[in-house]
Amino acid sequence: MTLQQGISREIGRERVGSTLRILVDARREGRTEWDAPEIDGRVALDADCVPGRFVQVRVTAAADYDLHASLCTHDAASGAAPSSAGGPAEAPLTQSIPR
Repeated sequence: MTLQQGISREIGRERVGSTLRILVDARREGRTEWDAPEIDGRVALDADCVPGRFVQVRVTAAADYDLHASLCTHDAASGAAPSSAGGPAEAPLTQSIPR
């Protein structure tokens, strides 16, 4: 397990600074489009987003298995949730994602 942890950490560090498309699973958490839920690493977000949407993020840090990222865009199409400071209105989701 220690060997895999080091490999995962190295891959994560190589992604710092890159832009990724992620699927938002929870308000401040998502996963890359190639990661499986509850199996692969997650991406911790710096802003609230609408679950079920894809957003573009820039990776800011990496942990052993997870990434930390900032949203690249904050418009309604990005899936960013409205901010309390009068951010853009967000259209409601029209269908839910089965789990």
